[in-house]
Amino acid sequence: MEQQKLETEKPVMSYSKLNTYLTCSMKYKYKYIDKIEAPKSLSLLFGTVVHNVIRAWNIGNLEPTQVKEATTAIWQEQLNKTNIENALDAIITASMDKSIELLDGYFKLDRPKPDGTELYLTREADGIVLEGYIDGIFKDGNLVDYKTSSYRWKEERAGVELQPSFYALLLDSNDLTFYFDILIKTKTPTYQLLNIHITNSDTTNTLKLVKTITQCIQNKIYYPIHSSIYCNPGFCEYYGTCYCP
Repeated sequence: MEQQKLETEKPVMSYSKLNTYLTCSMKYKYKYIDKIEAPKSLSLLFGTVVHNVIRAWNIGNLEPTQVKEATTAIWQEQLNKTNIENALDAIITASMDKSIELLDGYFKLDRPKPDGTELYLTREADGIVLEGYIDGIFKDGNLVDYKTSSYRWKEERAGVELQPSFYALLLDSNDLTFYFDILIKTKTPTYQLLNIHITNSDTTNTLKLVKTITQCIQNKIYYPIHSSIYCNPGFCEYYGTCYCP
């Protein structure tokens, strides 16, 4: 959903920016400073389609019998405006079929629908503008985020993800539950429903991290991490731009 973003000269931090810098500060530079456009991967497009279909489901614009038709239409819309690198028609078709199967199974779980969907939020904390899009928020203030994955998460992963505490910080909340609904692209689709409770100590530590990373960006500290598992063309869309031995 397109919403008006805040225009400001103050430093702006989102979860995506924070996570990108922590993964590889050079990738952050290419993406957010140099603004180098990179072709989307099929995996990223898959996630975009799934999110769009779930959004339509949550706001009541989609019936169970319309899942296949709606998913196919969103795929076509995304393909028409996106440059997919090295993707054969057969692979794209297989991805479309897998997304339909994955979504059909997920909707049969009858998960509770959030009261707010794809909301853009922003607030200032210690001179830094925080912003982000929240997949879903419930009346009690708890949040849900939808993920696609090729494999099951380890149970402890939800507890180390920064996204829940960043969004709690964005909402200025020190007491919320963050739900991860994970749609897993295995041969037979499977699903994980994880959650983590966020407290004051979590948001305090995350704000400290945000301030540290913001200072690094202001000081133009960027460097590639060639030893990282993410430094390969399968994970990084800027692999061809960056020097990678």
